Amino acid sequence: MTKLYRVSKKIFGSIDRIWYKFELDGLENIPEEGRLIVAVAGHACNGDAIHLGLQHPRELHFMAKGELFDVPILSSLVKGYNAFSVKRGRGCSLEAIEAGLDKLRKDQDVAMFVEEVRTKTGELGRVRTGTARMALMAIEEGIPVKISPCLLQGTYGLYPAGIIPRRKQLKLSFNETIDTSKYDSIDRLTAAIHDSIQELKEKKKKSF
Repeated sequence: MTKLYRVSKKIFGSIDRIWYKFELDGLENIPEEGRLIVAVAGHACNGDAIHLGLQHPRELHFMAKGELFDVPILSSLVKGYNAFSVKRGRGCSLEAIEAGLDKLRKDQDVAMFVEEVRTKTGELGRVRTGTARMALMAIEEGIPVKISPCLLQGTYGLYPAGIIPRRKQLKLSFNETIDTSKYDSIDRLTAAIHDSIQELKEKKKKSF
């Protein structure tokens, strides 16, 4: 864990929890050991990865647009927060998947936004195949990895242009991990991720 990541979690993690009245649900579903792909639904703003990194109990690595690494000071900052460079258009490219696989090979956890693009309406998008594809490629290489389904709520409209971030409640919910070794099809594993996220969405309607 980089010094910046460690210090940020300790200091800004507490501020983040207090300011946004952060609610964490299902932490018991996060295993203490073993490689994870955290499959996050609800990607609504540029700060989502920061909130997730500050609140998740494990150290995570995130994909970031390659352009961010071309700016000297910004490059050092995003690297300090465990971001790794990928060139992306819409969706998750093979290059991005390979970059994530490289982290898993090093026994590092990866966080992926399952919709692969930010929502422009505040509504959850469909689960795309990138997360399942990475997981099954890892299994083929003999890398044991589980998928941890996660739902992030409340960040849509959180950062209005030129305005201090709104103070509103945020929530992270985690479902039981998915044993990827039981799947041999990208479509079947993607469906399993979708179903798990759907369970969290239904729970959301009752409690958030």
